Amino acid sequence: MGKINILSAELSNKIAAGEVVERPASVVKELVENSLDAGSTNIKIIIKEFGIEQIRIIDNGSGISNDDLERAFLRHATSKIREDYDLFHIKTLGFRGEALASISSVSRVTIKSCAGEAQGKMLVLEAGKVISEEYYAPIKGTDLSVENLFYNTPARLKYLRNAHTEQANITNVIYKFALSYPNVSFELHVDDKITFKTYGDGDVHKILSKIYNMSVARNMISFSGNNDDYKVYGYISVPDETRASKNYINIFINGRYIRNYIIQNSIIDAYGTLLMKNRYPLCVINIDMDPILLDVNVHPTKQEVRLSKEAELISLIKGVISERLANYTYIPQGMNNVLTKKEKANIEKFNFLDELDNKFGMQTEENNTSLFNKGQNEANFVKEDDIDFGEDNDIHKLQEELNSNNESHIRRQQTEISGMESSLPDLSYTARPRENYTKYGDKPTKKEIENFMNFSKREEIGEATKEEISNTIVKDNSHFDEIKNLKIVQDESMEVKTLPDLKVLAQIFKTYILSEADNKLYLIDQHAAAERYNYEKLQRDFIDRKNYKKQMLIPMMFDFSIEEAAEIRNNFEKFTELGIDFEEFGDNSYVVREFPGWIEEDEEEMIKIIVEKVLNNNKITFNELRNDAIAMASCKMSIKANQILSEVEMNKVISDLYKCKNPFTCPHGRPIITKMEKKDLEKMFKRIV
Repeated sequence: MGKINILSAELSNKIAAGEVVERPASVVKELVENSLDAGSTNIKIIIKEFGIEQIRIIDNGSGISNDDLERAFLRHATSKIREDYDLFHIKTLGFRGEALASISSVSRVTIKSCAGEAQGKMLVLEAGKVISEEYYAPIKGTDLSVENLFYNTPARLKYLRNAHTEQANITNVIYKFALSYPNVSFELHVDDKITFKTYGDGDVHKILSKIYNMSVARNMISFSGNNDDYKVYGYISVPDETRASKNYINIFINGRYIRNYIIQNSIIDAYGTLLMKNRYPLCVINIDMDPILLDVNVHPTKQEVRLSKEAELISLIKGVISERLANYTYIPQGMNNVLTKKEKANIEKFNFLDELDNKFGMQTEENNTSLFNKGQNEANFVKEDDIDFGEDNDIHKLQEELNSNNESHIRRQQTEISGMESSLPDLSYTARPRENYTKYGDKPTKKEIENFMNFSKREEIGEATKEEISNTIVKDNSHFDEIKNLKIVQDESMEVKTLPDLKVLAQIFKTYILSEADNKLYLIDQHAAAERYNYEKLQRDFIDRKNYKKQMLIPMMFDFSIEEAAEIRNNFEKFTELGIDFEEFGDNSYVVREFPGWIEEDEEEMIKIIVEKVLNNNKITFNELRNDAIAMASCKMSIKANQILSEVEMNKVISDLYKCKNPFTCPHGRPIITKMEKKDLEKMFKRIV
């Protein structure tokens, strides 16, 4: 008897569902994609019991005709492609014709749809089979309800994560759609509560403020650029606003959310030395291209794609983002760094409540089982299969606009200040009377904490603060109508390209230079400042002196294992570009007779470190190797911490800093300079409350 079996249609659909319908969030994604492909401008998503009890999508799209409604639930049935040509010119989010068949095979589906006919049609399907059919009064659009998901595949239910995680995945999917389609109104209901709502007005800043918070939205800067094949545009965070996870980098191609590590890394690379190690920016990048350059038929989830002319796209992304970042300064507010976690939480709370609580306060209730416990919005905006709440990062207020007409008392290069163009409207509030303010230092009530946290969805500082509000959920949704009219503006002081005229006051802790300017105190990390100057100097020297060599008195000998020697041979070109020439000297041994001219100190040690970097990472590019080598060299030749400086030496550090293209971060991304305003000191001494 033969062993090859022809699988039944029911079993085939269940197998296909295992690829397409991994979890409730997958169902939401597929159904919302159908709504968007139908031209919907209003989409309501209703979730009960994290999608297992019900997922309901209501839209105002073109609808499905009566004749096509039942056919839409057959496998490989789609209105979006017809022939081979269409497969390589896909302009829709869906095209495989598998989603509805897969979903209906593992659930009970009720669908009502009308495409402008005299009456609409309703179908009820169970395990992929139609069990009921009737007609109803026409309302254009589609209303599709998925109930009892995975009722006939208990193994799938068994491997779902907890309710919080599954609900977070669903919310995350809606966030991505909202960012990619700002002209579409999305309304997410979770267990009879509105938890997220956009208004389809095209304002991405407003959406960012809902997903993260208003402070983050203000600190997201726009960018755009194009070449013959691609157009890229979106928002990136200033280098001061980072996360410990790459999951906050969101990539959309022709409106489709995708995962692409090459594009992701190109965005990170564009920041260069502005980011600290293991810190990553927030980003929303949209890429528009001719569909012929894109192959989305790679994976059933359609989140993996292949790109033509990928190198040109990467070059465009790096260039556009790097150029945009070059116009900004990043002087963190020192007050945020010196206060304790609890004090920072109190100050942020009261400053924010003074302006907003009266207008946007909300009622809350405790619920230990709510998904939306820890910073509802931002915490949920992570990849679907790995909920990573990331690492908390304090939100710094950026430098106020500086007076470019001041004459510097120290010789420096002048940098032109360009104003920030913004079409965003003003953000204005009516201040409350002072007697209504809660005094700084008073213990906040639990109610105040709840109101503040539910509005701002802030990423709080420290686990203790998180736990105080971890059980709150939204009870009153009237605030959405208030937020609809909210206006977000970027900090007008953000786009400044020069340092203030700093007057050196003293050195403290043998590590920091204390300065003042314009009623502000500035602290400069002497090592980081010197390191930045030397880094940029070595970058210039590398170009000017890369062909200049210095003869060694005693050649350097290297003895490698067979594998290491092979790596050295494979990377000869990189070493030569850096000015390091290896000569073979017996089996698996090499000799170096000359120093690169751009290395000024500890030449032998630097060469050893460069060799180790290549051996430890054989995929390192020449640019990465060069930048790492120059960063290491600049660190070694710079003034150190715990080194006493004279006034002349401190002024020299400041003077050199003025000559830097980026005087705000060291080559490793650490801040060079931080500030404390006079009013911050007055708050600390309770001169103002």
